[in-house]
Amino acid sequence: MGRAVGTSESLRAALASFAADSSDNTFPAADHIRDYATLRAIVNQNGGTLKATEAEMGITFVSYGTHDTDADGVADSYVLTLVVVHENHRQQLVVAPEGITRGDLETVTHR
Repeated sequence: MGRAVGTSESLRAALASFAADSSDNTFPAADHIRDYATLRAIVNQNGGTLKATEAEMGITFVSYGTHDTDADGVADSYVLTLVVVHENHRQQLVVAPEGITRGDLETVTHR
């Protein structure tokens, strides 16, 4: 789980770098990150080092979306949701500029 949280911190840094370098200082639009492949492309262009596949990273892309936190018409924040399987349970990681939260989803039974 520690590796996944570390990866999440790297994702936050890469998305912050994207925003810092964009002309309007915004995060990637929601339609620019639709799956792991598009996430990987943007993250790796902005200082991240995501591997070629979700399986290699040990994470599953669930969703990415942006929102306007101050009602000025500009999407100025994002929420990236990932799932990681660690030992015998799955955890959801929610990555945002403010930090990372995690929660158990279910116990995974190995048969």
